[in-house]
Amino acid sequence: MTDEGLPAPVRQLIERHLTSIEQMEILLLLAKNPEVSFTVQSVYDVILSTKLSVAAWLEYFVQEQIVQRTDETPARYQFAPNRMELRPAIEALVESYQARPVRVIEAIYQRCSTEGDPARMFAAAFRLRKS
Repeated sequence: MTDEGLPAPVRQLIERHLTSIEQMEILLLLAKNPEVSFTVQSVYDVILSTKLSVAAWLEYFVQEQIVQRTDETPARYQFAPNRMELRPAIEALVESYQARPVRVIEAIYQRCSTEGDPARMFAAAFRLRKS
């Protein structure tokens, strides 16, 4: 554990792959149910965000080789990380979120607030610097 209370693999997973709570919730749903294949609708029924957003995150996870997609109609998605380093990090995320959900959420928000926030970047351009 670190000062933030999260294991290094979880912090790295957040830094490299997670940009929103919605995205994390989708990943956790699939990771906690690896034997289940979900449709966009079935993920939406649990997450309750938007179908378009759910579909986009599922496709992101397919591209990142965390989830496999079938060619059925409608497509089905199942947790099946092909990249071996991701499985233990995702398992650690599941454990961390169960034990310290606020810490995990803070880490995601902290990442998002420091990366590419247009308002922060705009404000930084006007900061007065000492000569």
